[in-house]
Amino acid sequence: MVDQIAKQKPDPDTPPAVPSVRKLEKNALDEDAADFLRIGRRRVRLVEQYFEEHHNPLLGDQIAAALKRQYALLTDAGFNPNEVLLELQKFAGWDSSDTNKKNAAVLAVISYFFDRCDIFEDPEEEQIA
Repeated sequence: MVDQIAKQKPDPDTPPAVPSVRKLEKNALDEDAADFLRIGRRRVRLVEQYFEEHHNPLLGDQIAAALKRQYALLTDAGFNPNEVLLELQKFAGWDSSDTNKKNAAVLAVISYFFDRCDIFEDPEEEQIA
């Protein structure tokens, strides 16, 4: 999946949007984490299209479940939020010796699931409880 997204160019009319400030604050993610998520958001539409067109309609849910499990393992192990984000990037395929295109695609996947509230806590949960 990441390799397929890396082969595509983001829409040049899609500026790197800022992730939810409330969610960043709720999860104590720093400005550098926000920058990585912002970069990923340029390709989020490519991730959406990948899932929409994939022959397995459950693929997105399966990846979300794997990321949620990894998120829980990391938080239970005591990783701080910024470390959790870094470890999730690695889990999704980030490799410092790989291409920037591939790593940008990894950021797109992480941003997609961050925005969908599949990973990290949703600030809305406080209002519901």
